[in-house]
Amino acid sequence: ILLISGLCMGASILMSSQFGAGNYEQLSRQISTTLLSGCGFSIGFSVLTILVSEPLLRLIQVPKEVMPDALAYLRIIFIGILFTFIYNFLANTLRALGDSKTPLYFLVASAILNVLGDLLFVAVFGWGVAGSAISTVLSEASSCLFCALYIRKRVPLLCLGKRWFVLKKTISYGNTSAMQQVCLQIGKTIIQAVVNTQGVSVMAAFTAVNRVDDFAYIPQQNIGHAMTTFIAQNKGAGKK
Repeated sequence: ILLISGLCMGASILMSSQFGAGNYEQLSRQISTTLLSGCGFSIGFSVLTILVSEPLLRLIQVPKEVMPDALAYLRIIFIGILFTFIYNFLANTLRALGDSKTPLYFLVASAILNVLGDLLFVAVFGWGVAGSAISTVLSEASSCLFCALYIRKRVPLLCLGKRWFVLKKTISYGNTSAMQQVCLQIGKTIIQAVVNTQGVSVMAAFTAVNRVDDFAYIPQQNIGHAMTTFIAQNKGAGKK
């Protein structure tokens, strides 16, 4: 998910610069490139990760007693990777044009739906961990739908362009941001493999602490993202 987010962040730098420069033809190409290539990557990555989910969980030494639940959750979440990409793409595109509030509203709506879905699928239907994963995927899909409908009605400039020529440049900007975000998670995964040998209670504690850690670093990370978008817009406009 952070790999996808990083790639979208890289693409948003290009889109911000093109918007600032008023180069709407190139912006249209950039939108097409990012959306089409990102969808292809997400579908391929989703299929791959579903196939290797069980070996991955064994590699990080997930205990046998939680393996069925972990496997079910992971595979369902991987099915939703496409929705994760589309939301990140649309949100970053809106931010590239200076609208940071609308993606936030859709994300809040998605979070509320996720909580309600958890209560329905887990507490009412009794679907357990799989129910929680289903709720997450459905809430992500809803945020994609909200963003897409808003863009279609309010921001025609962001509708899919007709040309697709700038994939190499998109990757060159996106891979650095993507790798930066992924490296932290690789380290956490290595630590998780050690934690998983200590039993289910230690695993749960480690996961809970990581949620708190997320609150600590995500605000700083997104301040950096906002600066990047703002600087790219001004650079494109020639207002150094």
